Amino acid sequence: MAGAFREGPPRDAATRHNVLSANSAFFKFVLQTRVLPKETMDGNPFDGVPYPAMDPLLTRTEDLTEAEYVTPARIARNDHPCRRTAFRLYVLILVLYHLCLRIDAALGARIEKLGYDKGHHILEVQIKGGTWVTKAAPPFVWHAIQVLVGGRTEGFIFCTSTGRRLDQASQWRAIRATAKRAGLPQKKIGPHSLKHSMITHAYDRPGARPEKIQHWADHKDPRTTQRYTQRRSALEGSPAYDAASSMAEQLDASWRWCSAQPARGGPDDFRPPICREDPHGLLASAQCLDRRQQWGC
Repeated sequence: MAGAFREGPPRDAATRHNVLSANSAFFKFVLQTRVLPKETMDGNPFDGVPYPAMDPLLTRTEDLTEAEYVTPARIARNDHPCRRTAFRLYVLILVLYHLCLRIDAALGARIEKLGYDKGHHILEVQIKGGTWVTKAAPPFVWHAIQVLVGGRTEGFIFCTSTGRRLDQASQWRAIRATAKRAGLPQKKIGPHSLKHSMITHAYDRPGARPEKIQHWADHKDPRTTQRYTQRRSALEGSPAYDAASSMAEQLDASWRWCSAQPARGGPDDFRPPICREDPHGLLASAQCLDRRQQWGC
């Protein structure tokens, strides 16, 4: 309860929604278990509290294209400044993406849970909520894990030099720094971006089966997985692209017309900017100014 009334900047809508849900669930548990007598508490004080409006398509996790995913993975393997941890970070990126795991589940994975079943290399891992799931490891991911593990037979797959489990904060920073070094345009790349992107990429492949993707992504509710499809369609099918394409064609046609006209210099002789390097007329380079003065634009 104390955490719900902290000082500081206001929480965003998603956080407020989660805080209200957690507090409501606590009081619901108290009522169901009858820990307190009915005279002390006869109802859930959070019943009837309005929750923040949430857009089901809204997510602040930034996606990567497949090419963008490959870039930080290659940077981590070949060009990471700290060679002692470079390969470990590379394998972590592979596991987060190809095994579709959250960062807490990946860092908690243990060597003892690596195995083989029905022709598949597998990793048993505990996911959010405490459930255990079995993940199939593609051959090249499995090989990378084996190289990282080396001769160790127990302990965490991703660990420090003393065998202790890695903390999430350090790996968040490492992945974000690698994405920045790779020159990716996204500002808030994190470990969950890899899982998020993999689900989106899985939907893009021919013959994608939503029920298999849902099971592989460890989503209990199919609506959670469907959000990825809806969000992808909202971006890729945006009418803004068609409108911008049409406008660009008209601007280009105006440029060609303007370039063919002699300069009259009259006040009503309006022509769009003619410099292809500055189609919106925003630059002030000497070259652009000279060309505009030449044509009177």
